[in-house]
Amino acid sequence: KKGPIPMVIHITATIAAISVGVGIDYAIHMTQRFREELGRAGGDPVEGLRRAAGGTGAALIASATTSILGFAIMAFAPMPMFASYGILTAVMIFLAAVASLAVLPSLLLLVTPNGVGGSDIGQERTSE
Repeated sequence: KKGPIPMVIHITATIAAISVGVGIDYAIHMTQRFREELGRAGGDPVEGLRRAAGGTGAALIASATTSILGFAIMAFAPMPMFASYGILTAVMIFLAAVASLAVLPSLLLLVTPNGVGGSDIGQERTSE
C-alpha cells in the first residue's frame, strides 16, 4: 500500500533540483560578469564588483522576480500539494537570488587575489 510519503519525497526532490539549478545559473552569471568587469576595472575587485552588480544584478533581480511570481501563482491551485509546491519553490528561488546577490559577491572579494580582505593566491611573496 502506497501512502502520501513517497509523493512528498518526489516533490521535495523536484523543489531541490529546480532551486539548485536556478541558483547555479544565477551564480554563474554573476561570477562571469565579475571576471569580465574585473579586467575592465584594471584588476580592482571592488570596482569590478560594483560594475557587475550594476549590470547583472539588475538582470538577476528581474529574472528572479518573474520566476518567483510564476511559482507563487501556484499558491492559488485547488490542490494543496501543488499550492505548497509553488510556494516552496518560490521561496527557494528567492533564497537562491539573495545568495547570488549578497553572499556570492563577498566570497568573490575574499578569493580574488589582492582584493579587499582577499588572499594573494598564486602571487609570489618576497621575504626580507
